[in-house]
Amino acid sequence: MGFKENKGEGPEETPLHPSHPDYQAQQARLNKPQPAQSKQSSFIKEIRSRIDSYYNLVLRSIRDIVPKQVGYFLVQRAQDKLSQDLWHRINKNERISQ
Repeated sequence: MGFKENKGEGPEETPLHPSHPDYQAQQARLNKPQPAQSKQSSFIKEIRSRIDSYYNLVLRSIRDIVPKQVGYFLVQRAQDKLSQDLWHRINKNERISQ
């Protein structure tokens, strides 16, 4: 993962998101063809490329799934609350009529 240096804020580094322009520029620098590139280097670049692709796929999936799950649980909770309220009102009316 790429890191961005905090100049003047100490030695800490903050990770960059893959959609950040600095991250993309860093990846472009890393992916430049080198003279006399070895098989191992090209293998590492290929693995890195596949990992980045997989990471982007997982990130996109999470972005799609999380709002759906939040909505599902909110609706489920509202249904449970309405069901309990209705049940209590029905029981309360039956006790009054007896």
